[in-house]
Amino acid sequence: MDPRQARSREALEGAIVALARENRLEAITASEVAAAAGVSRPTFYAHAKSPADLLGQVMGRTLRELVEGVRARTPEGQIAIIEAERSLVAHVREYADIYRRNLPGRLPGGLRDVLIDHLESNLRDFLERHPEVMPAPIREALREQETAMYAAICASGVVAGLETWLAGPDLADDEWAVRVIIEGTASWWRIGAAV
Repeated sequence: MDPRQARSREALEGAIVALARENRLEAITASEVAAAAGVSRPTFYAHAKSPADLLGQVMGRTLRELVEGVRARTPEGQIAIIEAERSLVAHVREYADIYRRNLPGRLPGGLRDVLIDHLESNLRDFLERHPEVMPAPIREALREQETAMYAAICASGVVAGLETWLAGPDLADDEWAVRVIIEGTASWWRIGAAV
């Protein structure tokens, strides 16, 4: 990306986050984001299909950076589920105004999908590196599908739990939220968290 495109991208990302902190995502238009970023509508569409797509890209990048940070801080061979959950909860808290504004009930598809996709991808990666935490016996012929299914189930459950936490009156206790997420998952996953 050339410097001009990078500046436009940065301005668009800042604009969508600022607008999403004040408005429901469904009410934000591409024109508003472009105007707030000081770019044209064609420039907006060169970077994203919609405001929801742009916000999803921002959140996805932020979540990837969190995972990279956790991995960088985790000694080789150690399992960092609790640290990963702490980072996820911290991310949700940092953007709580955006997430909360887009409730009631469940998050809109784009925001929910970014969280689920992020978790699924990282859980699949984790389970491929640590198959010992999965319930035995694993059917080798279906190992990839089984890993994907376990990751999908856990990811969807964690996101539903985060939505419930966001809908509650108080986000003051991150460690409590992490504990509930870990304790609310399947017993085989909690064993992995304790390793």
